[in-house]
Amino acid sequence: MSPADFAQAALNSTGDSSFSVPRSLCASATTCAGAPSQSVFTLELCCGSAGLTASLSRSGFSGVAVDHSANRHQPAVQVLNLDLSRSPAWVILSQMLRDERILYVHGAPPCGTATKARERAVPAALRRRGAPQPKPLRSSEFPLGFPDLRGVDLDKVTSANAIYLQMARFLRECHGAGVMFSLENPRGSYMWQIAEMIALAALPGVKFVNFQHCMHGGKRDKWSAWLTNVAALDALTATCDGSHTHEPWGAYQAADSSWKFYSALEAEYPKLLCDRVAAIVV
Repeated sequence: MSPADFAQAALNSTGDSSFSVPRSLCASATTCAGAPSQSVFTLELCCGSAGLTASLSRSGFSGVAVDHSANRHQPAVQVLNLDLSRSPAWVILSQMLRDERILYVHGAPPCGTATKARERAVPAALRRRGAPQPKPLRSSEFPLGFPDLRGVDLDKVTSANAIYLQMARFLRECHGAGVMFSLENPRGSYMWQIAEMIALAALPGVKFVNFQHCMHGGKRDKWSAWLTNVAALDALTATCDGSHTHEPWGAYQAADSSWKFYSALEAEYPKLLCDRVAAIVV
């Protein structure tokens, strides 16, 4: 049974007949570390551009990339649309895990509500031109969100929290089943201060790997933290060596006159980083 079949079977078990998993869902190759490509597969959760799944497929894996239907990125492979803020999605994934053919899981939950970049002031000159000033939504005291949040801010934090908590529990399942996993967010993200994430990080054999993206093909000196039970991923640890220049941070005005932040451009993993991770996992 292929990864697409497993995804469809798990989906069928929920009683949701409104969705059909495309036969072309899984990025795949002809071999997987010497085994048939359909014998094991990988999961990339909150995949965005799905660059990691694309790199893993080139290295010989079958991969399932998962994200919300409102994913703003252009994925490199076809994506299974699941709303990971809702529990039925995790029922599907847990059933796929119990089949014992998932080899590796990577998660990159949305960091927009948890980033400390919200605490940095936008320069006054840009503010006078109309640039927005995002407000903090969390703190070390309130990593799950300030208690006085309302409206859209509350909705965003609530949705992100649902993903954080359920992903932490799922990765605990993966670790207990002997499945390799990694979980990414900015190094300073308040996500790491949530109790469930602290408990995940405390599991035997689980550690943080910190690096700057510019050392793995990125254009900016972004610090990322990957929490993982894959010891070999420690090879990614790197601090900028100063041998290159960085593109700027901050806000900019797009061609349609809307204001955007350069940090959003760093959400997609550099191809070099994805290739290096795939080589390690192999």
